[in-house]
Amino acid sequence: MSVEWVEGAGSRANLRLKAIREGVVVGECHCDSCGEYSRVDEAQDAIYTTWLGVDEEYAGKGLGTALLRQALVEARSVGYQRAVISTNQYNY
Repeated sequence: MSVEWVEGAGSRANLRLKAIREGVVVGECHCDSCGEYSRVDEAQDAIYTTWLGVDEEYAGKGLGTALLRQALVEARSVGYQRAVISTNQYNY
């Protein structure tokens, strides 16, 4: 897994995780600081998962769960206290 922190509008950076197999990205998890969307202090301590995707070949094998768990570990390590995720009505 690769971990990349990307500066944004919040006081903490945004997170990009990639699962890579044999040089090919097979899954990704993107998390943004809620500070991207709000200037209030409380928003700076929360991270929002904006994308979680796994190649069809790896679906149902726990890779998405592993990406999300690692994202939570990484987020906590830099001071995030809360995490948020949602899906659209067709992706439950």
